[in-house]
Amino acid sequence: MDRSREPDSPKVRILRTATRLFYELGINRVGVDQIATEADTNKVTLYRHFASKEALVAEWLQSTAKVTRAVWDSIASLHPVDGHARLKALVAMATESIAAWDRGCPFSNSFAELPNPDHAARTVIHEQFRFQRAWLDKACSDAGYADAPAVADALYFLIRGTTVGLAIDNAEEFEKRERRAMLAVIEGARCQSAKRRR
Repeated sequence: MDRSREPDSPKVRILRTATRLFYELGINRVGVDQIATEADTNKVTLYRHFASKEALVAEWLQSTAKVTRAVWDSIASLHPVDGHARLKALVAMATESIAAWDRGCPFSNSFAELPNPDHAARTVIHEQFRFQRAWLDKACSDAGYADAPAVADALYFLIRGTTVGLAIDNAEEFEKRERRAMLAVIEGARCQSAKRRR
């Protein structure tokens, strides 16, 4: 029996559908009825796998975080010593991915939609932001930048501003601006560090 042809489980279909709808339409505009219908199941099955819509939102963001962290970690593994090369690879990945994230960062978007600090998804969002900041801190430190924390700050806020930037420019134009800004930060930091060592 070819198990590779078996249909996806209801839980997989629900999470995949929620992933698409939450990102495309926003968390607050999507209800569990719509998710269940488009996942070809029902609310009883949905609640069997996810205790609440809040739990489903948290699971969606957790699965998204897992994928994005794997990408960032793969970049780090390619340049384990050279922090500057690591950051240049991150710039390439981030800017090349802009077209796929046409509504901006799902974590920033979700943070804006979930004002309740006790919402389960807020913990996932904070963990993702801390992961990115720690990654940038280490890369800037490994690059030997003279003021590594300040450079990490600049890069972090450029990344966080992607959602706003996409609202101003089309994806192609914003990709150019984002790449130019991020490269200016890291190349400027490298030049400044080189001057201080002379």
